[in-house]
Amino acid sequence: MSDKPAEPVSHADADAAIGRVIRWCRTQLADEQRAAAPDQTRLQRLLDGLAACLADQRRLADADPADLGRIAADYEARLSDLFEA
Repeated sequence: MSDKPAEPVSHADADAAIGRVIRWCRTQLADEQRAAAPDQTRLQRLLDGLAACLADQRRLADADPADLGRIAADYEARLSDLFEA
């Protein structure tokens, strides 16, 4: 582990990280809605997840540098987990 401080994360970087998860959610929603028998539970989870992403995105304007770093890291981890699932 490095003692070097992490690079600062900009609002644009954090917004981009959230945006990648939003795009994944929207793609999954569209796919599920087009399914012959959509899974209503999955649809609701995706809608709830999308709503949470959009709320986080709106809060970015008031986020301090530490929050921006945490948010960006959290969303990058989420995206990684989504693609591994």
